[in-house]
Amino acid sequence: MDNIQLAIGYSNVLPGFYENIWTPHKKNIHSIFFSAPKDFGVNNARGVYTTKDALQEINKMRTEKPELDMNLLLNCACIGNRLSQEDEFRVKCLLNRLYEMQCFTSISVSNAWYLRQVLKWKQEQRAEVDIHGSVIWDIKSIDEVENIFWRYGENCLQCINISRKRVHDLEFLEKFKAHFPEIKIKLITNEWCMHNCPEQTAHANYLSHWAEYNRLEKNFIGERLVTDGVQFCIYDVENFWRFLCGKGVPPDCLHYYNGLVDIWKIGSRSKDPVIMAELVEAYIHGKQKDLYFLFKTSHGGISLARQQDAKNAAKFKNIYLPEEWFKRRLKCEDNCYECKYCKHIFDDLLKNIRGS
Repeated sequence: MDNIQLAIGYSNVLPGFYENIWTPHKKNIHSIFFSAPKDFGVNNARGVYTTKDALQEINKMRTEKPELDMNLLLNCACIGNRLSQEDEFRVKCLLNRLYEMQCFTSISVSNAWYLRQVLKWKQEQRAEVDIHGSVIWDIKSIDEVENIFWRYGENCLQCINISRKRVHDLEFLEKFKAHFPEIKIKLITNEWCMHNCPEQTAHANYLSHWAEYNRLEKNFIGERLVTDGVQFCIYDVENFWRFLCGKGVPPDCLHYYNGLVDIWKIGSRSKDPVIMAELVEAYIHGKQKDLYFLFKTSHGGISLARQQDAKNAAKFKNIYLPEEWFKRRLKCEDNCYECKYCKHIFDDLLKNIRGS
């Protein structure tokens, strides 16, 4: 797996990205994805922003690797969030300013509204910029892509981050690649949100809501997120098995995707670069990691915000998923409450912990 190509999320929430991730692993980093600085006034799905100093650091990386893809995120996915002409103008100004600063080479869009905006901007600027379909767009069928091309122009997307629902569907990925040989396939590795989570759409829309910029209610709602358990990934240790129902791919299992995936995306914009560097290295070399490490580097599927949750997760140090587990996941029909396979696997691991 030493030739794996990775997309890494960048922010300056915590220092150390350049030293810990970029410098030792630049050979395998295909792209760095990032959101605009907050003072540009354009929201993003995680609410994690860069600064102008951070943009300079990304530019520095590109001087060291000229083929590096600098991927700007336009992934506000809020349903029913009608944008004003002022908002549209703000996005256009953002693109113009960052393009003049040579800060991006591609743009990830999370919906048709952004795609239309970017295509119009590309035509006006005659810009040579690739457009990626964000994982938030949830593109999960060949027909969806054909309809996008029919409405917005043939091959208007050069790369698609396939829906989480299809991450374990090797047959679909093979068909997709055969049907669209010119489109790069991107898959997210470490987002373990359980399949068919009833809160996922609401969660994504909440995080990306444009109202963050012009209303104060978000701060109040943000307080409630912790107290009301709106984030569905907060649960007791007996229900940690739900994590295994997620669509993550452990580092030692990437070999199942040989020839099917062009770019592996690692969610890391809100994570400690020192910890994420270990995950990056694991993906590059196909190393097996214990469950505790998968928990703490996950970009969803489990929350360790509460002290007790963090203590429970730490019990799974040096506890590894059996090899047959992921093979079974690749043939899974996602009927978790009928199948119970992941629950049985996890219960056995839990018994071993409690018995030791």
